[in-house]
Amino acid sequence: MKFIISICVWLSPLLCCAQTIQHKDQPEVQNPVSDDPAPMFHDDSLRMAYTLEQRAKFPYAQDSTLDMRVWGIAAQNDSLFQFLTDKFKVINESDSIFHEDVNNLMILYYGYAYRDSYGQMPATEIKINQLLQQSKTEDAFDLCETTLEQAPASPHILMLAANLAQKLGTRSSKEIDSYYARFFTCLSAMHWLGNGSAEMPFVVVNVSDEYAFLYSILKIQGIESQELIHREDGTPCDRIVLREDDARRTGLTEVWFNVTYPMRGLAKIYETNSPTWQKSKPKTRNKKRHTSKNDNTAQ
Repeated sequence: MKFIISICVWLSPLLCCAQTIQHKDQPEVQNPVSDDPAPMFHDDSLRMAYTLEQRAKFPYAQDSTLDMRVWGIAAQNDSLFQFLTDKFKVINESDSIFHEDVNNLMILYYGYAYRDSYGQMPATEIKINQLLQQSKTEDAFDLCETTLEQAPASPHILMLAANLAQKLGTRSSKEIDSYYARFFTCLSAMHWLGNGSAEMPFVVVNVSDEYAFLYSILKIQGIESQELIHREDGTPCDRIVLREDDARRTGLTEVWFNVTYPMRGLAKIYETNSPTWQKSKPKTRNKKRHTSKNDNTAQ
């Protein structure tokens, strides 16, 4: 348990520099200047120094914007991804590779959104739920384990695996601790790219990660409402309004999540599963082009 607490403290950064992602195929993110969701860490000079050191290692484009696609490219390297996956499994024994360079954590969490297997997650979640409804606990656990081989930094799958392992009683306490350590480490990745405000929402890879964060980090009892909002810049966000008692306790009335990745994933699933007639481009009639002497474009 001490390790789990240290992980949360260790990788919950105080973000002090603002960068904006401008690429259309990745989330637009602004890193918080203040209002960190973990205010108890604001005066920790050592953590601030660590944060600045790690941020200097992040992939930046020539215009000084954060380019998350670099993590995606790295994640598409199967050998590297498997190497990091194996290291992540034993993070409760040795976490130096993720502490020394947080990019390794970002490759596992955000980089996964660029791998082919990313689109399989919704179907996998449905299958797991079906197995649980059928009281096939062991089969559901096995599917969680299989899923974590392809998506090792999936908080909701890690928490479910931990709970099922405890229920089955077939895993050692060391293995169960590993699930929890990985779970909290994954959630800490969100702190690097946002603070939960409308201006700087947390970036998630799966919508299920929103609830993992809300219930496990903020310890909320429930939500008042949830709404999908597109900001003025086009960024899709989930706006979660907290219940009054949770708002008083946390000091937050609402929490925002950037859902660019999940929305993009759903769009790909729709494109893949759409009937052929929906995918085909509409036929257009050959119309006479009208041009003017001063304009070569069609009128």
